[in-house]
Amino acid sequence: MYRNSGFFLWIDLSPFLEIQDRDNEDLWEAEKMLSSKLLKAGIEMSTGFAYHNEKPGWFRIIFSVEREVLEEGLRSVRIGL
Repeated sequence: MYRNSGFFLWIDLSPFLEIQDRDNEDLWEAEKMLSSKLLKAGIEMSTGFAYHNEKPGWFRIIFSVEREVLEEGLRSVRIGL
């Protein structure tokens, strides 16, 4: 895929974390599980943990593609959740 820059934004997917306990370790594990779930649906996004975010559940979306490609990707995220 051709990329023409490195623009990105952060999205908060913490409401979609499946958690048993609210302690920090479980939240980071839940973020990892959500990332795996999205990957199985064909969606690859960087986790907040990979960028040392303060709170679990934040994912990085790179949007340096044509608008139509970005819109298709965002639809896939919605379906994958």
